[in-house]
Amino acid sequence: MNEKNPVRTGAIVIADGHGASMGARAALLPFGETTVIRQILNVLENSMVKPMVLITGQDYELLEKQIAKFPVIRLYNPDYRKDEMFDSVIRGLKYADGLCDRVLILPAKYPMLLSDTIEKMMSCGHDNVVPVFGGRRGHPVMISSEIFSMLYSYHGNDGLRGALRRSGTSSQIWELPVEDDGIIFPVERKADSDEISDPGKPLQVYPEVQLTLKRESVFLNYETGIFLELIQHNGSMRTACTQMHMSYSKGWKIIKEAERQLGFELLHTRSGGVDGGASTLTKKGTHLLEIYRKIQEKLQLQSKELFEAEKI
Repeated sequence: MNEKNPVRTGAIVIADGHGASMGARAALLPFGETTVIRQILNVLENSMVKPMVLITGQDYELLEKQIAKFPVIRLYNPDYRKDEMFDSVIRGLKYADGLCDRVLILPAKYPMLLSDTIEKMMSCGHDNVVPVFGGRRGHPVMISSEIFSMLYSYHGNDGLRGALRRSGTSSQIWELPVEDDGIIFPVERKADSDEISDPGKPLQVYPEVQLTLKRESVFLNYETGIFLELIQHNGSMRTACTQMHMSYSKGWKIIKEAERQLGFELLHTRSGGVDGGASTLTKKGTHLLEIYRKIQEKLQLQSKELFEAEKI
């Protein structure tokens, strides 16, 4: 990994109930002591995947209650009833463009996926990767931001599979053999979950280290860092609040308290408009976010290395 410019790998988890898919209903299924969606997010978080963008639609309120404590960006799809999965993928890619260098695309129905598989995909030396088990391609698919535009221009009828196999794209996809049948084992109904003998298998014990900054009290943590990043990405604090499942008043309280303790402004704001005006980070705010993100990524990586060096 380049220490100065580490590759950021995000994820687009699709649970909007597009077309005839089970969507949130599958994601909310019980899975051992947890649920399908929480299992998937834990595995992604264990692999240090960020940001995680969850595409919601059908039953979105129930889904958001399940993921309330996860650092997840909620992206609601108002067209989920008529959309196909590829439409949801494109919606997620267009949002993630600029937030990360590559993304893992994953329907919210593969809770048996191993974090080891994700880590192998991220470290195999290729940016466009599809895992293969027993000769079958599976999920997630990892896509570099460099080929997002190729996917945007695909208008065929074979969805993501067709877009990845079209001329000009297929030659850039690396097939990675893995020993993980979870990449091809979907859980869409309770009967599927009941067939699994050890639902806790994919989830390993892992360290969770979060950098907090304080003066009189904590004013910046991991959630605040995501919030600032979303304000910058969207150009709107109101939109960032919605995607963080946070009230607008709480968002302002967080910003004002951080500014008070820091002694400088974090945001440039312009009032008016349907979305409550525009918001962008100040120069000092941008610098603070860059420093915070760099230290947070180093802490997570080093804590994982230290933890794995010990035997428990």
